Amino acid sequence: MIRSLSPLELQCRTGLAWNNLNETVATATVFVGFAVQFHSHRVQVVLNKERTGVEVTYNDAVLQIDDAFFTPDWQVTILLDKNRKTGRKELIAAFQDSGNSTKLTFSVVSGTLSLNIVSNGIMAVNSVGLLERFRRTTSDTSLFTYGETESWETFNDVNHKPIFFEDLMSDPSLASKIQQVRIDCSGVKECMFDALVTNNMDLASYSKEYVMEDILQRKLMANTPPSFVSITELHGDQSQPALRANTTLLVQLGNSYTYRVLFTDPDEGDNITLSLREDVPGAMIEDGDILHYTPQDDQPVQIMLVGSDGIVGTNQPLTVLLCNCFGGGCNFNTLLSGGNKFALVGCDCLDSYTGPNCDEDYDSCLDDPC
Repeated sequence: MIRSLSPLELQCRTGLAWNNLNETVATATVFVGFAVQFHSHRVQVVLNKERTGVEVTYNDAVLQIDDAFFTPDWQVTILLDKNRKTGRKELIAAFQDSGNSTKLTFSVVSGTLSLNIVSNGIMAVNSVGLLERFRRTTSDTSLFTYGETESWETFNDVNHKPIFFEDLMSDPSLASKIQQVRIDCSGVKECMFDALVTNNMDLASYSKEYVMEDILQRKLMANTPPSFVSITELHGDQSQPALRANTTLLVQLGNSYTYRVLFTDPDEGDNITLSLREDVPGAMIEDGDILHYTPQDDQPVQIMLVGSDGIVGTNQPLTVLLCNCFGGGCNFNTLLSGGNKFALVGCDCLDSYTGPNCDEDYDSCLDDPC
């Protein structure tokens, strides 16, 4: 199988699938190897015999990828990495030329070699998509390296007629089975194909899991996260300012405040939902973009807003400056105590009050008797 991603040429090797008992399933086809030609560089990645890892060659030389491999002209980089989401090890082969870059990410999933291709930061194709875009190579055009007892004929049965998804779906004898498989696979055709040819839903579920993960990864790569814009007061205690520096709330104990929060997202069709990352006493979200906050006591709180487009969320912390003054006004320029994103502020007491919170009676005649 061959695909051109000029100036990169990619060839794929398929094999018989294994089920979860590591037994061959005769009628299912999976990827077991890839070969890449990039100018004078040729990289081959194939499954090992146990189908637990890969074997890598560069220009017919076997590579041990314990550390990153670079070609002298820096056009090719090969290294091992770990997927943060799945925890699986991945082999990354990056090709760069004249400001353009193509990154191939290989991983082993249930005895299958999967591949994602990213060109200049944009997902170009994955191994699922490659199934629909292929033609057979010849012994003269093959990019693969063969062992002493191997040849092109070892991996290519010219009499083999592959079974395509459309062939199965049009088979009237499978009508009732197709209906059940469509439900079990949630319409994922790779899962349906495996279920129909192997009659093994456990095996098919691996395909479904992989495809759903691939769809999610493609969405993540194409998605632009929401951006925080502003928070504005709608109403509340008007005797004091309610905001400072766009993300600082100036609040007084016992008063209620209402704010409108604005996140934006450049991706067309994305709807942003607002939430609190953690519950905060006296705080709640309403009507999608409204934050209500009534300080309950003078204990520290951390308000973290989250604007989500359904794929990824953007965190925006708010700073709370809390005033707890009984007989006087709030002085938000004087910080008495506090920590990360929270502080108690000072009070300007009336003549008849004293104390940090102006809650102690004060007789001014004590200092200046009649």
